Amino acid sequence: MTVFVPLPVTIVSGFPGAGKTTLLRHLIGASTGRVAILKNELGSVSIDDELLASARARRIEVVFGRSCREAGEDLARQLYAIAAEAGDFDHLFIEMSGVAHPGVLAALLLVDSALRHRLRLDGIVTVVDVVNYSAHAGGEDYADKQVAYADAVVLSKSELVSVTAVDQLLQRLRRINPRTRYFVTTDARVPAHELLQLGGFDFSRIEADVVDLLGQEYGGKSEAREIETVAVTCRHGFVFDRFLPWVEAFIAAKFHDLFRVKGIVAIEGRSRRLVVQAVHGWCRAVPGRLWRSDPRISRLVFIGRRLDRREIERGLRGCEARVQVAKRI
Repeated sequence: MTVFVPLPVTIVSGFPGAGKTTLLRHLIGASTGRVAILKNELGSVSIDDELLASARARRIEVVFGRSCREAGEDLARQLYAIAAEAGDFDHLFIEMSGVAHPGVLAALLLVDSALRHRLRLDGIVTVVDVVNYSAHAGGEDYADKQVAYADAVVLSKSELVSVTAVDQLLQRLRRINPRTRYFVTTDARVPAHELLQLGGFDFSRIEADVVDLLGQEYGGKSEAREIETVAVTCRHGFVFDRFLPWVEAFIAAKFHDLFRVKGIVAIEGRSRRLVVQAVHGWCRAVPGRLWRSDPRISRLVFIGRRLDRREIERGLRGCEARVQVAKRI
């Protein structure tokens, strides 16, 4: 019996002119498989599809609209069509318009059961224009959000600025998203294999990300829009029926400001880790590896705006097994 393998999906985001199409051409050119491309364009006339047509793409679909919300119905319709033919392709690339939030699309791919079983989100790649990022990061902070959601960030046009300027920008970006992978490039050239197996939404890889980040004792804010990373360690086990409702409620309450959450949680009375992953309001928690002799330490990472560390720590303390909850009589 043939087992169907979901089609891997890579979302490419970044401001107009950053080099998204250039990166896509490199990735497609390096691919030996069958590629599908879905593009969300700002205007009503597309020229990028002509540029990409020379590459080895078996299918190119263009959806017009400023954002995922404006292009929503057409975008979903094309996703369903590609999902129905998923077995005909080896990879799907989705290029977002310059001011679209990749987290919105990521949540759609993860929440919609019809899409989730046919398409597997591998990661979000954000292309950053080294020359113009500071200007883009103003306004409505779309550029910072695109970095906050990213599993990999490609810095393009690095040859046009000094090494010091690149280093300063990297420091700024790492305050927004310290755990993601950064590639400093000329002409957005990155070895394809570095971006096509990111595993950004693979629960089995989350633990390494979270442990590495907590090991840095990192916490910082971006200068522009207060996007920050809050990393928390808890040494007491949680009660599942308290923790899950709390984290779901917290994510729902912070819907507009909380971009991503990753965590490894120790649940009282359970022998396996609970792995938590959230993006743009979507949240899922699944059993992970056995604890065995490892210290049962919970680690959670939150990336967003206006995050209150004390509020998060207070909420988590209320989920600990050692906390007695008063019963109504």
